[in-house]
Amino acid sequence: MQLLEALGVRKPLHPGSGVDDPSLIAQVARLLECASGSMDGFALAKLGIDIDRFEDEGILTEGERITETVVELAQGERTTVRLDLDRDPGHVSYRDPLSGEVVRLPAQQARRWKVHLGWMREEIVHALGTALKAVGGRLGGEDPVFLGEIELDAQTVAVYFAEKMSHERRFAKVDSALRLQPRDVPGIVLTTSPEPYPFAGTNIVVPIEDVLARGEIGERRSAIDMQQLAVIYRHHRLAAMGGASVSLTVATDGHSATLYLPGKAPWKVTGRAKILVLSRLVEAYLAGNPPVQTKILMKDTGCDSPGNLFAKNSPWRQYIVRVKGAYAWQLNVSPQPVVVEDDDAAGTEPQVSLAD
Repeated sequence: MQLLEALGVRKPLHPGSGVDDPSLIAQVARLLECASGSMDGFALAKLGIDIDRFEDEGILTEGERITETVVELAQGERTTVRLDLDRDPGHVSYRDPLSGEVVRLPAQQARRWKVHLGWMREEIVHALGTALKAVGGRLGGEDPVFLGEIELDAQTVAVYFAEKMSHERRFAKVDSALRLQPRDVPGIVLTTSPEPYPFAGTNIVVPIEDVLARGEIGERRSAIDMQQLAVIYRHHRLAAMGGASVSLTVATDGHSATLYLPGKAPWKVTGRAKILVLSRLVEAYLAGNPPVQTKILMKDTGCDSPGNLFAKNSPWRQYIVRVKGAYAWQLNVSPQPVVVEDDDAAGTEPQVSLAD
C-alpha cells in the first residue's frame, strides 16, 4: 500500500477531518446548493472549492481529463480552445486566441469529478459535533433529511437538512413533507441556501453559513456555533408556530410577503398578484368580516380564482379556504363563517357573515 501511494496509484483518504473547520463546511454548503453527481474542475473552482481538500476527504473522486474549454473573447464572444499537457505535471495550458500567449491552469480543473453528495451531508452531521443526539439514518435520501435531535432550553428539538430552500418548488416539497411529521416543539432545518424561506412546516429554516463558528481551530467543539444556533432558534420559535395573530408582512421592495396565521408556519409568497390577494383576505379578517367575494378577491390579478393563481404544489389550501355555499374565500382561521342566503338577491353571489 505504501508503494502504491508513493507511485500515486493509490491515494489515502481522511474523511471527517473538517469536523471543526468552518471554512470546509462553508464550501460544503456552497457545493451542495448547486452540485450534481458529476462536475468539472472549472465549475468547482468558480465556487471556490478546495479540490485537493475535498478529494482528501473523499467527497470528490477524480475522473477523466478534459481536453477542451471555452474562453471569453472580445465583446462577449466565446471560443473553444484545446487544453494541452504542460511541462509542469500539475498544470495544463492553452494558447490565448487573441494574444497568442500561453495560459496555464491547475491540472485538477481540467478534470471531471464525481461528487459524493451523501458524504457531504455527513460533513454537516460532523459539524454539529456532540450536540447532536439520536442521529438519523441514511443521508442519501430526498430532502428533508432527518439529522437527529439537540437539546435546547430543556426541550428536544429535531434537526433536519434540506438544500435549495430559496427555490419555491423545493421549499413547497420540503414544507409539505414536514407537515406530515408534526411535533409539539418547533424544529430546525439547516440549509445550504443563503436566503431561504424562513420557515418550513413548523420548523425554523437556518442557513448553515449563518451559524458557522468563529475563532481559531481548537477553541471550539464543532464547526457550527451551537450558541448562535440557539439564539436564532429562541428568536424565531414563536413565529415558527404561526404566532398569536393574523398579519401580512410585505418586504420593502414589495415583491415578497409573509403571511402569519395562528397555529401555522409563516407562509412566504412572491409576486404582486399573490400579495394583493393575501392583503385583501387579511384586511377582511381584521375588519371582522373574513369572507371576500371571489370577484373582489381576484380583481386586477389576471386570474379567476386562487387555484389559478397559486401553484398546485404550494401550501395555499392550508391558508385559504372556500366559504361553503358561497362564491367567496377567507383565511383558514377559526371561527369558521356561517353562510346566510339572501332570497332577494336571486342570481347574485350569496352574502356571508361571521357567526357570533
